[in-house]
Amino acid sequence: MNNQLTEDDRYEGLINLNKNFEFIPCSMLIANNEGTIVRCNSACLNLLGSENPLVGYRLFNDPNFTPSLIARFTSESEFSVSIP
Repeated sequence: MNNQLTEDDRYEGLINLNKNFEFIPCSMLIANNEGTIVRCNSACLNLLGSENPLVGYRLFNDPNFTPSLIARFTSESEFSVSIP
């Protein structure tokens, strides 16, 4: 059995994520390789206590975004961060 995703499978998964991104109960944000937030769902806004959209916010300029997080961010294509 071939377990590799085809290009069509990836595209379909992306469409489903886009349809459901706002309704996913987990806090999620997407940032570009320069650390600028390009998408953030309402669960993330609630977690961070923000009433304003975070799109355009530069994570690398945030003093709480540590050098180790910046290093991970720039060297990995995706990762998650858990908040205790």
